[in-house]
Amino acid sequence: MQQIADWLGKLGLGQYAQRFAENDIDFDILRGLTDQDLEKIGVMSLGHRRKMLRAIAELGEAIPAPTGSATKPERGQPDEAERRAVLTRLRSLLPVIGL
Repeated sequence: MQQIADWLGKLGLGQYAQRFAENDIDFDILRGLTDQDLEKIGVMSLGHRRKMLRAIAELGEAIPAPTGSATKPERGQPDEAERRAVLTRLRSLLPVIGL
């Protein structure tokens, strides 16, 4: 959990480290967090949630994929991390384009 605390500190959002720890959020879980998830754990500031979601999307491939029985996508098909990153980026653009 210290890695998450360090990451939040680099974002200038270290005040949320305890909330992430209380909710057992590690980098594996972090990859799938949504705006609603962040709000649910107590990140009430919309600006802070957007900043976190943008940073999560930027992590992209820097966060190792979870190990397990997941199959590798076929050539040319995006993997789950890529899909999440694209969706997160698109969600962050919705207010900009007025949706």
